[in-house]
Amino acid sequence: MSAGRGQPIESPSRHIQTVETLDIYRIFGKGEPQVLSNRDTGDVLGDVSFICTQGSGAEYESKFITHWQVEVSKAFGQYALCNFNGTANVCMGAGSQLKRVGRRGSQIQSGKKAIGQCDLNADVGSQYSFPESGECPPNVVPSEANGCFWANARPLRTVAANCVMQDRKLLEVCKTEFGHAPFTKSAAIFRDALASADVSTGGCPDAPVATIVV
Repeated sequence: MSAGRGQPIESPSRHIQTVETLDIYRIFGKGEPQVLSNRDTGDVLGDVSFICTQGSGAEYESKFITHWQVEVSKAFGQYALCNFNGTANVCMGAGSQLKRVGRRGSQIQSGKKAIGQCDLNADVGSQYSFPESGECPPNVVPSEANGCFWANARPLRTVAANCVMQDRKLLEVCKTEFGHAPFTKSAAIFRDALASADVSTGGCPDAPVATIVV
């Protein structure tokens, strides 16, 4: 089929962006690998939702938070449980859970089909899993054709979680929003704390690398 004389109609799919850059955040403790492989993460609302619904949040005060950017295929899979087991990062799941970047509405709050796997989850935030087997080799674009689904993960800033939780009073604000997500006020505190080291704008100082590398 053609448009006009001899002008082929371009398929709309040619212009659909299949890769996106995610800004995500990961909470971790001393001795844990500073990588995304086999770890769960979240966007701002996703991570804040996790913090604000996990009891007092006090268990995170001695940990760190890193802001990451990473390129991912938009063909998301089912969210997998990926954590540090004391020795290494490990994902639990089967099939595509251990290949594709997993996505869900934060704390399964979305109420959408597939618990937010196929949605932006702008209202409640998203949480993501990054199985090691889905990482692309250097200079390879995430895609079905290439058989890999995330690439070029880079840490932008790392701060002490205690600065966010206590100094910026995230835990206090969490309590005022508990029970009626999304945690928008809490998310603003979290975002500002990781955005810069400028205390006057709510920022937290960079954590010295020596305190997080074992």
